[in-house]
Amino acid sequence: MRNSLYLKLALSAVTKNRRFYLPYLITCIFSVAMFYDLSFIADNKGLPEMSGGDILKLYMSFGVIIIGIFACVFLFYTNSFLIKNRKKELGVYNILGLTKGNIACVLSYETIISAVITLFVGLIIGIIFSKLMLLLLCAILKMPSGIVFSVSPKSVAITALFFAVIYLFTLIYNLISVKISKPIELLNSGKSGEREPKANWLIAALGLISLCGGYYIALKVNDPMSAVLLFFLAVLLVIFGTYALFISGSIAVLKLLRKNKGYYYKPRHFTAISGMLYRMKQNAAGLAGICILSTMVLVTVSSTVCLYAGVKDMVNDRQQKSIGISYKSDEMLTQSDSVIQSVSNAVAESGVNIKDAVYFNYLSVTAERHGTVYSYVNKNTTSAADLAVTVAMPESDYARITGKQSHLKDNEALYTLGKATADYKELTVFEEKYSVKSADDIPMADIFKAYTTPVIFFVVSDSRLSSIYENQAEYFGIGKSPYEWYYTFDLDGSIEQNTAAANKISSALSSLGEGFGTESRDSMLDEFYKAYGGLFFIGIFLGLMFVGFTALIIYYKQIFEGSDDRKRYQIMQKIGMSHKEVEKSVNSQVLKVFFLPLTAAVIHLAFAFRMIKQILSVFNCNNVPLFLICVAVTTAVFAAVYFAIYYFTAKIYQKIVRV
Repeated sequence: MRNSLYLKLALSAVTKNRRFYLPYLITCIFSVAMFYDLSFIADNKGLPEMSGGDILKLYMSFGVIIIGIFACVFLFYTNSFLIKNRKKELGVYNILGLTKGNIACVLSYETIISAVITLFVGLIIGIIFSKLMLLLLCAILKMPSGIVFSVSPKSVAITALFFAVIYLFTLIYNLISVKISKPIELLNSGKSGEREPKANWLIAALGLISLCGGYYIALKVNDPMSAVLLFFLAVLLVIFGTYALFISGSIAVLKLLRKNKGYYYKPRHFTAISGMLYRMKQNAAGLAGICILSTMVLVTVSSTVCLYAGVKDMVNDRQQKSIGISYKSDEMLTQSDSVIQSVSNAVAESGVNIKDAVYFNYLSVTAERHGTVYSYVNKNTTSAADLAVTVAMPESDYARITGKQSHLKDNEALYTLGKATADYKELTVFEEKYSVKSADDIPMADIFKAYTTPVIFFVVSDSRLSSIYENQAEYFGIGKSPYEWYYTFDLDGSIEQNTAAANKISSALSSLGEGFGTESRDSMLDEFYKAYGGLFFIGIFLGLMFVGFTALIIYYKQIFEGSDDRKRYQIMQKIGMSHKEVEKSVNSQVLKVFFLPLTAAVIHLAFAFRMIKQILSVFNCNNVPLFLICVAVTTAVFAAVYFAIYYFTAKIYQKIVRV
């Protein structure tokens, strides 16, 4: 056969099957454009020159990899829908005299046509929108647009090569699928899946156990580090459990309902259960995929939105005042006048004034906590869940700051737990027993607000603090904790003036020797916006991609459901059911099938809430009400989008079944 005939057949096939091809091509174009835009930003020459540009480059490169992986998986998945729908047509070609080699040529031309269209249009759209993506990124990062806009030949080449490889492998899959099929199998492929499904109780039981195991891990995790370490295990268990329960568990439950004769032999239940059995047989894997995708959308978007929206709260927890200065040494800094004077001079040069200044010494030592006993950490036996931080300050500094004279003995202490509460009378700290009283005005509690590990704050006599230091230095050796001196205050200038003052302070302190560190709240806010703004940008990208793939899967399922249900409509009407009864029965089944994934996704998110909250605290995000709002709003918006997708595709479904 001539190549021109292959091309005509391929063009005819794409045009004739546009109802199937168009959404597939749109999704491919969408994926190409997104892949190019992230690749372009990651490779942009202006990125490394920005403050925080290195971490942004890392985020964008990570986003390119994630989008590439999911694009590959779901383009293969949607291609399987296409080839399944085309098998009968290909069987007709074979019966009419085309050899499998001829069919392979037609499929090759179809793949080339699809690749050329999606790559050309996708790259054009990606290039056009890359400027908008840059502006959006700069707006999210709250910075002027300093990134260079241009067309990136490297990104174009990477995008074209990556998707060309995907198309090549989908073509190989299609050719193998046709090669191993017999003509009669191709012709009858549209009728496959009509046999009654079998319930695999073992898979259903394993799925239930796996899902419960994932939920148990998510609910029982007690500390942020454990949450991070166990998150992917919980995710894998939930994914396996979801697929197993959709594929086997749903069939098992429906068959149990069918065995209940009193329930099953009612017209409404009879048709619903029988219809659902076949729907779940044909659609279980796809519905499980929709459920997992929906969960990814909810988790990714709600988490990244919460991180970005909570930046100011995070910074305020870490740095309550404009400037924080720390000094670490093996000796307590008791003569700090010269340091304070150097700082004051640097601030005065910047034209701003110091307000509400506070300074004090303290000693911070990580401990193993069991109830009211705080002991030295044993690296071989201590688990992350048992870790706590003990922070002690001398009574002399407490008295100077608060004006209160406590006259503490060596076995007495004041304490506070910061955000937590407890009424202790006696505590054992590093093998020493203390009679303790609660005190809410210990100033150093504020600088540890962002800690994810539990912290207990003490005020002890000056001599006792020296004893604690010496004992822990002897125990830990080179890994001992140093004394720390902290000086914090507000500035009354603008952001620019305060930033300039912070820079002058850093320069002044560096001339005094090593051990000094300076943190500026304004600089920290800028860094956090860059770090979490980049995550937010990636989260929105991934959320849009997951929504797009979800919409495509739902669309294909509605089309295939419509094709199958058209025959069921006719059969049910022939056995005596009215058109209204048939429509009510089928619509009820379709609604249950397509909203089951969304319901399951919301349940997954509810069980994951505690674990995600713990993980967010690793990023210093401890605002639980804000996270709850982000989850609720994200769920509501996604549910509305999901319903809109269903409503649109349901109209197509209705047109098919009524033909």
